[in-house]
Amino acid sequence: MSAEDFFQGSLSTPSANFKFVRWQPLIPGRVKLNFDGFLQNNSAAGGYIIRDWRRAVLKLGATYYGNALIIMAEGRALIDGVKEVIAAGYRKLDIEGDNLIIIKALQGTAMVPWHLRNVMLDI
Repeated sequence: MSAEDFFQGSLSTPSANFKFVRWQPLIPGRVKLNFDGFLQNNSAAGGYIIRDWRRAVLKLGATYYGNALIIMAEGRALIDGVKEVIAAGYRKLDIEGDNLIIIKALQGTAMVPWHLRNVMLDI
């Protein structure tokens, strides 16, 4: 649901866990990588956007991953974004995504699922 739909009164009602998350400015000199995955009918895709502290878009991308699990699409979107950050020469990075398993694995507070192990090792 978009913010516009929410504020104009959408036909769908958000769940109790629904909350808006707005982009927060960074400390000058840092970049932020937002990533997400998508799955429909066993077809997976993912994308990322990289912005600087002024909110300027530095890079963005999306890739079709074929027949894959949603967690793989999320992980692949993250690694695609990280590779772009490194290739562009940025070293001060904040990462933001909505997949709790991947975020906790990055933080070292959860075990990495076996099918994501190689992706997480690459990151």
